Amino acid sequence: MREAVRRNDLTGAERILSEAARVSPAAALDQLLPAVEDGLEVHRVALPHRAWELINLVGPAHAFTLLRQSVHYCVVNDGNPKYRDRFQPLRDLLPKVLDQHHLVSKPFGSKPADDAWIEKFSQTIFNSTPDAAAEAIGAALHEGMSPSAISEAIATAANLLVLRDPGRPEKYASKEKPAGSVHGDSVGVHACDAVNALCNMASVANQRNAAACLILAGYEVANDSSYRRAEFDAYVPHPHPQNLEKISARTPAELL
Repeated sequence: MREAVRRNDLTGAERILSEAARVSPAAALDQLLPAVEDGLEVHRVALPHRAWELINLVGPAHAFTLLRQSVHYCVVNDGNPKYRDRFQPLRDLLPKVLDQHHLVSKPFGSKPADDAWIEKFSQTIFNSTPDAAAEAIGAALHEGMSPSAISEAIATAANLLVLRDPGRPEKYASKEKPAGSVHGDSVGVHACDAVNALCNMASVANQRNAAACLILAGYEVANDSSYRRAEFDAYVPHPHPQNLEKISARTPAELL
């Protein structure tokens, strides 16, 4: 599948997906994901995740129909040399991390994580370069941390972006996206959407794809946090202390 997409062979890629879909929806997803993992932006990873979720609604017989839109998306975008060049460093990095930590051959561990580990690892991802975040996730998987614990830490790191987002600057404001609004194309919202898709697909994919999805999820958060590093380092995350001080309720019922 991935080689067909790289050749811009849409017919061949669809044929491969169709053959896999006749085995099972899961087989189709696992056939598709290595091609999806050739790039990393929210639309590329959200499409197969949304399709996978819809299979439960419309039935497994429609798996090919739902997943083929991702094939089209990948083929169309890979036909653009600038798009390919943008993600070439990622295409070089991912197999290195997978191989270095034996993430295809060594079974995943199941070490649980306490709150302190989640907090520390989320900060590691948030404050790392994209390559370092990918390496940290590969190492955590190699050390036997459970994929679900790693997913939780990545999601927490993505939330740190949203909680620090001051909203749209005045110079980029519009009627539909006023100053101060946190719209869908905000850095943090994009990161959360991509992480949600990747971590959920990791929970249903085969081991190779699960590891790749988690590595990409961490890479995404680190990449987006570094995009506006100076701003995010300066902003205090919500809820702000001055707002918390105004809350006198303490019981769950009162808070609700």
